[in-house]
Amino acid sequence: MSSTSRPDGVETTPPELTELEGLLAAYAVSTISDSCDTTEIADRLGELGAPRGLLESIRRAAGRWPVSDDDRIDLIVGYAATRSRAAHGVADAHADRLRDVGLTELDIVDLDNIVAYYR
Repeated sequence: MSSTSRPDGVETTPPELTELEGLLAAYAVSTISDSCDTTEIADRLGELGAPRGLLESIRRAAGRWPVSDDDRIDLIVGYAATRSRAAHGVADAHADRLRDVGLTELDIVDLDNIVAYYR
């Protein structure tokens, strides 16, 4: 395998992490780190149908408690928040819980990339 090729199966593995979920993670990280203006992210989340109350919950909770009535969203936002505070602070159990709600290894890598970008 060359340095630019991807491992077998990556090209055909459909993402399980939706645009909405990725942007919610980005919003949480940006809120915690105050790294950028969250207006653009919030606007796009609104276009995708994210309730304003959910965004306010994320801002207030900063990933420390559930922000919605959706376990998957709570786990994604919580994971992103934890990674933004302490890159090495995420236990294997947290990644296992993400897998339990349907995220793949590639989705978890995508989440890590979102955290790194918005942190």
